[in-house]
Amino acid sequence: MIKNNLISLLDTAFPDANRLFASPTRADGSEKWVDFVAAFPHCECVCGLSEKAFAAKYQKWCKKHGYNFSQDKALEWDLLSYLETYEPHELKRCGPHEYCTRIHDSLKISNGKWCWNRRGIGGRTALDYLIKVRGMDFVGAVEALCGYRAPKPQEQPAPKPRKPFQFPEASRFPSMMLAYLQGRGIHPELLQACIQASTLYESRRYQNCVFVGKDMEGRARFACLRGTRDNFRMVMPSVR
Repeated sequence: MIKNNLISLLDTAFPDANRLFASPTRADGSEKWVDFVAAFPHCECVCGLSEKAFAAKYQKWCKKHGYNFSQDKALEWDLLSYLETYEPHELKRCGPHEYCTRIHDSLKISNGKWCWNRRGIGGRTALDYLIKVRGMDFVGAVEALCGYRAPKPQEQPAPKPRKPFQFPEASRFPSMMLAYLQGRGIHPELLQACIQASTLYESRRYQNCVFVGKDMEGRARFACLRGTRDNFRMVMPSVR
């Protein structure tokens, strides 16, 4: 009952303070988070300090209360090693010596450094990543790297809306298409029949052959493109 009342009071001054640590309860019944909020009763006690200043203050507090201070251990972790150990599903190779994350494909990892190009931020360590990208506080990030707690799962980005299907604009003079297909041995009469049936035309841009697929009712549903100058091929999405 007393513990629940303390958590309720802290929700206004230091939200989720009771979730900062996952260390087990000591034999004497004391808990790390309770001792912590006795020294840091408000979130501004942490947010109002620089990382270096808070680390020094937190280290003194750990020593005074007999808790382990593992900042050096946390700083040893590079991001690649951290993801390989704790979140291998999030890691994706995008080059011979380069990786990215599945959720943030513009976040590149190489040569012991990482850079999130879309946001223009980067760093060297996993600690930097957890704070700058995952939005964790310093204490929580150190605890995660030392294996005391797991970081919150990342939110999946909203799927990009599907672009509406549009057939390529037709060229008025399909000379490139006719020359290419006749060069492949297709009879001119067959080509003219397909053109009249609107199942074949030449695109205005790039002069590609456009083969139109229709449903049973004669409505155009998809298109296959074939380059007349190179080996370009593309199947355009179907219309529902």
